[in-house]
Amino acid sequence: MSDPLGQTQGESLTPRQQAVLEAIRAYVAEGYGPGPAEIARRVGLSVTTVKTHLDVLAAKGFIEIEDRAVGHGYALRLVRP
Repeated sequence: MSDPLGQTQGESLTPRQQAVLEAIRAYVAEGYGPGPAEIARRVGLSVTTVKTHLDVLAAKGFIEIEDRAVGHGYALRLVRP
């Protein structure tokens, strides 16, 4: 079953979801935990779109998102490196 953003149930990733995941992996390899704005700049998407893809990646079990206090950003953790 698909939704309007091209997301499917299961573990398959759309090309954009894959790009977001690869950006996270690249930042982690550089020793940096990125936020949505950094990922958006790297992959050429809006921050809102990246946040949507982060939510999907978390729901699919690829990452975990730890919300922090307002103004202190996100903490992302790769579950499947």
